[in-house]
Formats: sequence, C-alpha cells, structure tokens
Amino acid sequence: MQDMGAGGLLCSSLELVQRGREKTKQNLGCTLFVDKIPTKYEMDPCDRIISESQERMLLVVKKEYVGDVFAVFEKWDLEYSVVGNVDNTGTYKIINKDKKVLYEEYMYKFGTITEDWPENRLKDDYPVIAKANNKKLWEQYDTTIGCRTIKGPQQEKAFAILDIYEINKHILITWGSSVEECLKYVNLINNKELNEYNYENAEPKAIVNCLNFGNPVDTMGDFSDIIDNITKDCIRYNIPIVGGNVSLYNATDNVSIKPTPILLMVSILSFHYFLI
Repeated sequence: MQDMGAGGLLCSSLELVQRGREKTKQNLGCTLFVDKIPTKYEMDPCDRIISESQERMLLVVKKEYVGDVFAVFEKWDLEYSVVGNVDNTGTYKIINKDKKVLYEEYMYKFGTITEDWPENRLKDDYPVIAKANNKKLWEQYDTTIGCRTIKGPQQEKAFAILDIYEINKHILITWGSSVEECLKYVNLINNKELNEYNYENAEPKAIVNCLNFGNPVDTMGDFSDIIDNITKDCIRYNIPIVGGNVSLYNATDNVSIKPTPILLMVSILSFHYFLI
C-alpha cells in the first residue's frame, strides 16, 4: 500500500512495483488504465496520472482477495476503482481508452526507470511530463505562470512576493526551518531595512509545514522537540498552522536523514502605492 501524496499515481505505482521487484527478484511491471482513475471533474491523462492527494491510497491486492478488500471499502462508504494490473513484462505502461500514453521498459533487470527515458516515450501527442533535470523549465514554471511574481524564489534571499490582483493585495512568502527564520524578512520589511521594496508593513497570517525525518527509532526525540518549538513560537507570534505534512522513514541503507523541517509563511503586505 502506498499513499499518493507526492507525484500522484505515477510515483506511487513506480515505488510499489520497484519494491516488488526488489523483494521477489522478478521482472515485474504494470499497466495503468488512466481513464479508470476516479476524478471530480474532467482531467487530461497527464494531470490524472500526476495529481496529488494525501487522502488516496494505492493498493496491490492478489486477485483472490479483491472481493474482501472491496467489501471493507463498501462497509465504510469509500470510493474505489481498479486502475491497473501488476505483471511480469518488466515494462511500465499507461493506457487511456486503449491508447498508449506511456510505454517504458525498466532499464535494468532489478533497477528503476531512470531519468534518461527515450524522447519518444509518450504516444498520441499527449503532454510531455517534464524531466526534473530541465532546470530552465523548472525555474520558469512556478514563478511566471499567471504573471503574479514580483520577486521570485530563485532570486537572492529566501522570500518571494506575489501580486494577488483579484483582491488588490501583495503577499510575502518566506521559508526556513523555524518560525524565527520565516520571520526574518518580515522583520526586515517592518523595520524598513529592505529599502528596494516600498512596503509599509508585513503582517504574518499563516504557516504550512513539511516535516521530514528518518526512522522513528532515530528521530522521535528531535520530532518532539521541533513540534514543541513550532507550537511555542506560533503561540508567541499568534500565527496559525493551517496545513502541512509529516514524512517519516526517510533513510538510505537504514541510515536516517537529519531532521529537516521546512516551514512556509504567508504574510499580507501593506503599501502606499503599487510598484511599476
């Protein structure tokens, strides 16, 4: 079983099949039927396969137990759908209404699909899923779509400014490993030390978090301390946590990562005039 909170069905299915390959030493593959994925509104195949949701889970179930699993879902009024099959083809396939969207062989017998996929991996003119190593495209995506960005995150200093023109407001987005780090540029604006920006005031409104830790046996003490510190600072500055996630078991060869809390704070900016 795998949650679909990061990378949607694309990443969760790859991770499940890879674990199966490592455990069974078989040349496992899978076929996903993108048109079978439940949605609340019409989505194109690429969006369906990468759509993220913490509430959805992907399960691999033996055929003889499918009925038992479905009975549990129905008891608790949970929506479900068969979206694919695991096989011994050693290939990863995505099908949409009998048309191939993606077809890729595993590069190594018991390895993973690499970043160096052939350029013809997508069929029928569906949108190409961008490679993570395309730095220019990655930098352009979040900071220019919608023409809202006044100061982007790829520029110097750990803050961004966006124009929310629908309500005639600018917002300040800051990030760091603690509430105090997020407040750094809020305080610089309020103390008029960021002279290149003509804002009168920055008022923190909310924080979301991404708390990443290793194996619980190694990190529960750090986890408890970090939660306590965040809670104390949020109460002190009267800033609510409105969302976030916790990721545990981040380890390689059973060596845990260092605790890596990431906080993102949103503040409303006050100004006398718009920058041109």
